[in-house]
Amino acid sequence: MWLHGGPADICLNNFDPRIQFAALNGVAVFTPNFRGSTGYGKEFERLNRNDLGGGDLRDVIEGISYLERQGYGPFVVGGQSYGAYLALMVLVKYPEICKGGVCMSGMYLLFPEYASSWLINSGCIWMDLEDEELLAERSPACCIENLAAPAFIVHGKLDQYTPISSLRYMLQRPRKVNKDRLLNVIIYDDEGHGLSKKEHIKETYQKIVKFTNEMTR
Repeated sequence: MWLHGGPADICLNNFDPRIQFAALNGVAVFTPNFRGSTGYGKEFERLNRNDLGGGDLRDVIEGISYLERQGYGPFVVGGQSYGAYLALMVLVKYPEICKGGVCMSGMYLLFPEYASSWLINSGCIWMDLEDEELLAERSPACCIENLAAPAFIVHGKLDQYTPISSLRYMLQRPRKVNKDRLLNVIIYDDEGHGLSKKEHIKETYQKIVKFTNEMTR
């Protein structure tokens, strides 16, 4: 399952080289448009205001449950930017539902000192930045000790939209399980929000496909 960024964005039935590459290597990809996505009217788009990692996360879980009922699985969940945030939320809030996760250029802490440029986007306040209890509840880095399946994480050190500081916080957080076993991290010194260099794109997506196939055997 691949989750789009935004969160105000949409997955369309058109060509995506990442998804095509996965499909050509034996990976079936489902791309849901959870609440908060564009293209379904303003009311639907606003459903995740002050509820990031809430209703939209439940939509993702329902999508996985639906696919299971149709006989599909096992699953790896992944995404980029907001999709990476939501993918890691799946792994820490529902640790038994997926075999692994792929997180690219994600935000893992919602506190403003880590995420203000991401939370305040296009003049829209996505979360109440004064509600520290809710921000902690909806920050996957704050409950990373719940992680039970491996996560493949990619981040650019020059990322200004989702700064690497939240990833560093998560990597330094004490955990009861083996971080080296469950967190597979690639940091590119010369990349920003997303990958731009051909050699990095090729290397990363080859590793993602290998990781996904290994997790779903």
